[in-house]
Amino acid sequence: MTTEISQIVSTVYQKLIGKRDEAVCKPTHPNHPSILWAGECQENMQYTLLLGLLLCSEYKVRYGKDHKSHDVISYVLKIFHAFHPEVINWLS
Repeated sequence: MTTEISQIVSTVYQKLIGKRDEAVCKPTHPNHPSILWAGECQENMQYTLLLGLLLCSEYKVRYGKDHKSHDVISYVLKIFHAFHPEVINWLS
């Protein structure tokens, strides 16, 4: 599920900026209901990013290493936080 979350946030992010960003996953299934839901509002994207981070944390606890998707989710989170700092105050 962590890989799928990174694909979802990557696709939503690239749809919003309107171009390809090599730092994230290639866009996939832009009209999939999960992609559309995540991109519908700030709160949905925030929830998806938080879920991804929590899944990465659980992976690290279980296997003692970072999931490969962690960097992608963190990258999108930093960009999202720069535009919406009031929404993600739980990072502070």
